[in-house]
Amino acid sequence: MALKVWFTFQGLGAERMAAVVRKHCQLAQATAQQIDETPTLERLAPVPMNIVCCRFVPSRLLSTSNEQTLYLDALNKAIVTQLQLQGVAAPSTTTLHGQLAIRIAIVNHRTEMTHMTELVEAIQPLGERIDARFAPLLQPTHWHLMQGGDARLLVDPDTGLNRYGCSPSPRDNAFTFASSTATSVSTPAYQAADAYRQRILHDCVQANEVTPLAAHCRALEADIASTLGMTDLEPDLHLSPSGTDAQLHVVAAVTTATPGKWVSIVCGSDETGSGTPFSVTGCHFDGTTCLGHSVTKGERLAGMPSMAFEGIPFKADDGRFYTLAEMDQRIEACVAAEMEKGHHVMLHAMDQSKFGCWAPSPSLLDRLRQRYGERLQVIIDACQLRIDAEDLRDHLAKGDIVLITGSKFFTGPPFSGAAIFPQAFSHRLSQRGAHLPSGLTDYLPKADLGTWETLLPDAPSPLTIGMYLRWYAALTEAKRYYQVPKDKRISGLDGFGRNVMQMIDQHPYLDALFDTTDPWWARTEMHGDELGIRRSIFPFLIRDTQGHYLSQDQVKTLYEQLNRDMSDHPGLTESDKALAAQCCHIGQPVKIEGKHTSALRISMGARILSDGWHDGVHDSHHLEEELRQVRLILEKLTLCVRQLIS
Repeated sequence: MALKVWFTFQGLGAERMAAVVRKHCQLAQATAQQIDETPTLERLAPVPMNIVCCRFVPSRLLSTSNEQTLYLDALNKAIVTQLQLQGVAAPSTTTLHGQLAIRIAIVNHRTEMTHMTELVEAIQPLGERIDARFAPLLQPTHWHLMQGGDARLLVDPDTGLNRYGCSPSPRDNAFTFASSTATSVSTPAYQAADAYRQRILHDCVQANEVTPLAAHCRALEADIASTLGMTDLEPDLHLSPSGTDAQLHVVAAVTTATPGKWVSIVCGSDETGSGTPFSVTGCHFDGTTCLGHSVTKGERLAGMPSMAFEGIPFKADDGRFYTLAEMDQRIEACVAAEMEKGHHVMLHAMDQSKFGCWAPSPSLLDRLRQRYGERLQVIIDACQLRIDAEDLRDHLAKGDIVLITGSKFFTGPPFSGAAIFPQAFSHRLSQRGAHLPSGLTDYLPKADLGTWETLLPDAPSPLTIGMYLRWYAALTEAKRYYQVPKDKRISGLDGFGRNVMQMIDQHPYLDALFDTTDPWWARTEMHGDELGIRRSIFPFLIRDTQGHYLSQDQVKTLYEQLNRDMSDHPGLTESDKALAAQCCHIGQPVKIEGKHTSALRISMGARILSDGWHDGVHDSHHLEEELRQVRLILEKLTLCVRQLIS
């Protein structure tokens, strides 16, 4: 075992080896002196031997407190990586007194003082350049996951949760079945996003500019197309922070490609986001854009043509759901009326809503396409991403534009949207040669434009990567899901759904919004046989102990109590406190105006199946554990209805 050591002594001799050790210690002392004489370098430990530990501190931070420790740790870690990638030297990192240090260990007998001087002189300009040009990229991944959207992404410092009730950091202690709205990022997805952030940082530092962001955006678009099985169709993907942003981008593209008098008809308008009536008519849907620009909500974007809005809700005024046949009849009549007025129609069809409803039927969509041709542009709201590749491909082949997000079924962090344009549409847009509305510069950075780069020449170049990291996390979850064999996925979806419905039906305070005999339960006109034809969202209404539906405010309170530790509530027994302490995150309340209440939802997400599949081995007990968690959620809901809701 000591053969290499023996050969070294035989070849060099003890005295020569001792001389090398003395030389290394002298080099370390001289290097330490050089560091001490450099104002922006701080030595973090004595140098009794051949190891020097230091860190770079930008001059602007020399007099600040330890509040900048995390930033300085990230900065010095980036410096070490760049020194290695650029071939300057290969120091490592260590932690001393809670601070990340650049660890310079001199062990190579060929090392001379010129090498040490080159290393020390390389650290300072590299650190200054990273700090001056790429400081935002040094922020931790959870910070980036909150950026590039709107205020809903910011967390409450008291709870650590955003307005969706989820966290930009892993929240493994919570039972989570909220993937119809938004879900806390998982540990595997967060780790993948963190590694991806560092890759983006290194690419930008090496290029000394932000141009690598465009390449990363194109790679993500290609990865989405590949994961969803549509690469061969060569679709034109455009990433956006959210589904609402994507709606706005689509409206701008459609009205640019085909000028005319347009109207947006939104199917299932009562189950879309509050910003939809604004975005589908080319207006600002919030007071601040994803790039941080202050705008006036409801005001039309600069350069955007005027257009009308028609909403067709799923529910009547009394809270009753229209049948699919009734929805088809109302949609067909509305489209015909607008066509008679000479309008072009953007029909925003709902693939699956917050409650799992859809409209119009695939057969009506076919009739409308054939009847109105290019005067009708169908836009499929598939933001739940509970759609199979076969149906997604069918829409693109028929000329539809498809909107998706990675934050619903695939449980990526909230605010990861995309618009998928058929190749023929993109060709028509490029041939038109007209610029997109200039107001889009408030929303679209240059790196995200792709094929639209010449159509929005004044787009800015901010250093923002939050959307990229959120999509990377979502794709990580999607790939994990599709690694599970299809037969296992289908049996898991069926088994989970059947058991959840049984629990809801047997619960004393819950009324399922749909049962298995309801026409809204499942679709039969789809091409795929996995997600599109199965119910994976289970909404329900809640009654109080007297049999009355909870008010909308009470449902909101219940939702919040489920999602936090309520064990300190007075009057709970010791056995109830453990249940009250469990955090349970389910789908946010959706108002049922006609019944003066709101519905909550248990939603299936990809992790229910992918978390039980490891390296090709299926954990047969995983689904049982997921169902046990649902059972505990409903038990806590019972506790809240009986004792906690005021």
